[in-house]
Amino acid sequence: MPATDATRIALGSAHARVPGFSGRAHRNVSLNASRKDSVNAVAAPAPLEERSSPAQPGEVEFAAPPKPMSEIFDDYSKGYLSVSSDAETEGWCEVEGTIPAELTGTLLRNGPALFERKGFKKVFLDGDGMVSSIAIKDGKAYFRNKFVRTESFKREEEAGRFLDLSIFSADDPRPSYSGRPLWKHRLVDDIFRGPPAPKNNGAFNAWYWGGSLVAVDFGRPFGLDKETMDTVGDVDVFSSKRYTAHSRILREKDGSLRLCAFHPFVDYAKYKTFVNFLEFDEEGQCVQEKKFDFPAAYFHDMIVTENWYILFDCPTKMSYWRTFVKYPLGQVGLGDTLAEDKSKPPIFRLFPRRTEGKMIEIPAEDIHCYAYHHVNGFDVDEKGHKIVFDTCTWDRFTLYFKDIVEPDGKECFPRTQLTRFEIDVEKGVATHRKLNGRPCEYPAVAPEVSGRPYQHSYMSTSYYKSGDVYGPMQSLTKVSLDSEAVDAETVEENWLAGEQKFVGEPICVPKKDGTAEDDCWILILVHDSETVTTDLSILDGSKISEGPVASMKLPAYVPMGVHGSWAAEYILGPNE
Repeated sequence: MPATDATRIALGSAHARVPGFSGRAHRNVSLNASRKDSVNAVAAPAPLEERSSPAQPGEVEFAAPPKPMSEIFDDYSKGYLSVSSDAETEGWCEVEGTIPAELTGTLLRNGPALFERKGFKKVFLDGDGMVSSIAIKDGKAYFRNKFVRTESFKREEEAGRFLDLSIFSADDPRPSYSGRPLWKHRLVDDIFRGPPAPKNNGAFNAWYWGGSLVAVDFGRPFGLDKETMDTVGDVDVFSSKRYTAHSRILREKDGSLRLCAFHPFVDYAKYKTFVNFLEFDEEGQCVQEKKFDFPAAYFHDMIVTENWYILFDCPTKMSYWRTFVKYPLGQVGLGDTLAEDKSKPPIFRLFPRRTEGKMIEIPAEDIHCYAYHHVNGFDVDEKGHKIVFDTCTWDRFTLYFKDIVEPDGKECFPRTQLTRFEIDVEKGVATHRKLNGRPCEYPAVAPEVSGRPYQHSYMSTSYYKSGDVYGPMQSLTKVSLDSEAVDAETVEENWLAGEQKFVGEPICVPKKDGTAEDDCWILILVHDSETVTTDLSILDGSKISEGPVASMKLPAYVPMGVHGSWAAEYILGPNE
């Protein structure tokens, strides 16, 4: 999930018209389909009130929670349980409903899964990566999961305990076997002799591209065998290059596809950022690399348009108090040495994609915010002099994403909102406006509109609200723009997974003969806290409020996870 090595020291107003809720799903207004009643017959939560004209742009209505919010957050926490290294399994999924006959391919998911050994517990994002695959063909689904055998994982598995430094955990296993005090490891080794080298956990994404299967973390990929999922290391160009867990796939003018990735490194000792943008063709060959450097910065994801690579530079700084006092004393983790800087605005850093040239730096006006996962972006004009950049903005900085992965319902809970930035390159300004106020994360769009004007996006969202506290991610939301215009208005459509169910990142899979942008299938993992199990749900992207066309219980519990992708090829499943 972390997209940089920053912790190494060295659309107009939005109208959310919300009718009453019936069953598990509700539709605010669908742009492409008439309103339909929910087809899922379960007890209805408190209804959302209908609103024809919101008081403020992007305002939406929330349901009252069916029980105390503290109990809902307790349920949510069961999606973040550590599993043991013997949790690997495979088998057919039990399907309820009908998997679309045309759907053939493999859902890949990755996330931290093993973060506790012999009573030593790390925080979730420091866990060892476990890739899960669901191979789908002929209306059947086959599940497989396996840990990424990084060098650190193999050594720690053999030792039966944690050995290496991690990014986010305040606790550090090194003094338990070295005989040296913690402060010497952290102050001397990590800072003065640094930069520190936290373990690669292979835990934040999984891709299949150009015949190469990889697991990816904050700094590098790990090649996996596409039949067994065994870790095989650097076996081809795609698995040998260095890049982080966020990429964009764009269609070129000649019809071919490019996977665009980037590899960042931030050295705070030199106060310098180095970033390498890479593009891979459909055969997995690296056909373009562009390198830049600029002052130290923190960014997580990227947007790629026809003309630009774009990074959202969060206003952060290195905290000297945390770095030289609290970190050596074990009071904070390595990631906590980075702090928000309220004296600076967010900055868009634009790097020319098609031509040679220097980075362009454009500050965002009248807003102090942070953005980690971006929705989409596109050039408004042919030369990219004006750009639209849509993202999920946070009102505060937390490198650990505690509001999402470790919320307590008091100080930490989802608080993001969908925001559109309009960047004027010639004037050097970036203005913003709120598109949707529902806390959202893990946004996705149909592959064909990546880097292009679009109308629909899908994301995991909060459904309940109590007082000022928003609930954890329990609903899938489709936010639709009424046109591709820059000042388009929005409506939203929601599907509530269940009162004790929680959703992960949605994946868009285009329908075989689809013509509209939302002619797609949405695949999403759902955590069931009542049974502490994991489901895969498949929904029609044009009418998500009707609920899943198929759901299946996975043979093994899968922690909530982070990111994933869809491979159009059937891999990691039986061939019979």
